[in-house]
Amino acid sequence: MLERLKEFNRLSAAFNQARSLPTLSDAILACLKQMNGCARGGVWLRPYRSNEPVLMGSFGYDDGSSPMPQVHNAYNLLCAPLCYRESILGFIQAEAHDSTSFDELSQELFATLANQAAVALENARLFADVQETYVETISSLANALEARDNYTKGHSERVTQYSMAIAQVINLESERLQILKHAAMLHDIGKIGIKDIILNKNGRLTQDERATIERHSVLGDLILGPCTFLAGVQKIVLHHHERYDGLGYPEGLSGENIPLEARIIAVADSFDAMTSDRPYRQALSLKHAIEELQKGAGTQFDPALVEAFLSWLSTHHLLTHIAGKASEAA
Repeated sequence: MLERLKEFNRLSAAFNQARSLPTLSDAILACLKQMNGCARGGVWLRPYRSNEPVLMGSFGYDDGSSPMPQVHNAYNLLCAPLCYRESILGFIQAEAHDSTSFDELSQELFATLANQAAVALENARLFADVQETYVETISSLANALEARDNYTKGHSERVTQYSMAIAQVINLESERLQILKHAAMLHDIGKIGIKDIILNKNGRLTQDERATIERHSVLGDLILGPCTFLAGVQKIVLHHHERYDGLGYPEGLSGENIPLEARIIAVADSFDAMTSDRPYRQALSLKHAIEELQKGAGTQFDPALVEAFLSWLSTHHLLTHIAGKASEAA
């Protein structure tokens, strides 16, 4: 009994670290499996901003997608709602071996588990709410930046699209995709601190003006600094202008010392810059932009990522998409 309690407490402590529904579901299922005599179990959780609970996971059933209990007596099936204040956020189910019952300790553990899981689920939902609010706020700042200059309208969205396309080709791990998406959307956020007279200068920049522009990645790092949950994004924003050969800024990192997501954004950012009009030049043709990417592979860009992007380009009708940007600006 003591060992069961210790293991149950250890597993339930993981609830405090759960920040996503799959992680929380896995922790709950691990606890259910530790209940004496538990043969089958399931977890239904209500996703963020949804009214209907969905089955997140189960064990012990032939068809894990639709666990149907077999009630043999009053105590072989336990089911409890996950209630927080007046809201039902989901429910959990545990089923004993056929023709057996859960003992009193298991019933008490199950009730405790339901209470802890409800609090953890509400915390996860609040965390998601805070994340969304932060990202929406900072994205609004990024949109405000682009509104200062019609030449960069839609730039962040396109860089995000291209970055996610590269990630798809190289099979980037799923847990890194959201970080990449946020970083691509916010990669130029530091330009909010650059004066319009420099940012939109119609002509060649002086050495001092160039140095000011290059500070935008550091400024972006400073802007995102207070958002602790965006720490991974912050690092990518800081380094998205590093070069593969070490001649970039702000720290002169090279090769794989540059975060992978920053290397992805570097390719996407450069491609969109080349295929968009600027105050000092017209957009390059698609053919010319591809040639420039190939020329920069191994020096400015990670060659494997250039190859991945060009592979994606060859299978998508990007000419129509790029032409559509002109009508957006109009």
